[in-house]
Amino acid sequence: VIAVNYKNKKTEHTLYISEPFIPYEKENYEEIMQYAIRKKKGKVGISSLHVTAVMLYKEREIVLDRPEKYKMIQGDIFPYELKTGQGRLRGLNACLKLGRKILNTENVIATQTTSSDPAYRLIGNALEPGEYIEIHDYYEELNSFLLGDGDDFSIPARFNPSDKEAFEFFINDAKNKFSVGIFKGIQSNRPYVFFAPKSNLEIMVNLLFADSSFQPMRGFPLLLDYADTICSRLLSGTDFKKQVEAKLARKKILEFEINEKSTRRR
Repeated sequence: VIAVNYKNKKTEHTLYISEPFIPYEKENYEEIMQYAIRKKKGKVGISSLHVTAVMLYKEREIVLDRPEKYKMIQGDIFPYELKTGQGRLRGLNACLKLGRKILNTENVIATQTTSSDPAYRLIGNALEPGEYIEIHDYYEELNSFLLGDGDDFSIPARFNPSDKEAFEFFINDAKNKFSVGIFKGIQSNRPYVFFAPKSNLEIMVNLLFADSSFQPMRGFPLLLDYADTICSRLLSGTDFKKQVEAKLARKKILEFEINEKSTRRR
């Protein structure tokens, strides 16, 4: 996770997720075999959704802890992977606790580069450069996730009764906290969706306009693109892998985590 600002300060956080093949409580051969079969079928263990949820959680947790006066996040303010609770990982309560903190914060705004909602695209295309529109309360999107929406053919969330009740309380707490809207950069023809606190909406949206003015054609906040560039280009996959391996070696667990072929003499 990379966080940047205009004071030439950069913060990097690396979280390595390790998943032992056999849990330590599995002591006899039969238990190990049954666990291995279930893992092969994808019924236990960590999925790609789980890993993505951890990344998104840490991103937002770091944003809340940052000292800057105003903050920006790329993506949905409370993404799908955090709404689901991650199934067998049972992470819903932790995610909802974080979600409440975010939605009660007045100095953070989120914006995403793409939207699958055709209505958003139509509304965005109708805006003139330098305009924005507040569409609805973020409560509406949370409620649509929980109950489903026949208009866009989404299905209700698959929660057990206790998780559904917890999410309903969360939705009620989220009322009148954040708005969903669309903005179009001052010199741009490309619209973007934003999620902003109602109590501080105009100031936060103006921050999007100000930062996106450094990229007239793209019309997207420069700081968000800069952080993304550091993650994807300036720090190559090979370099990042070496950094992680060095940290694992210091923890004396490198031989367990790396491929056997990479330990061969050459």
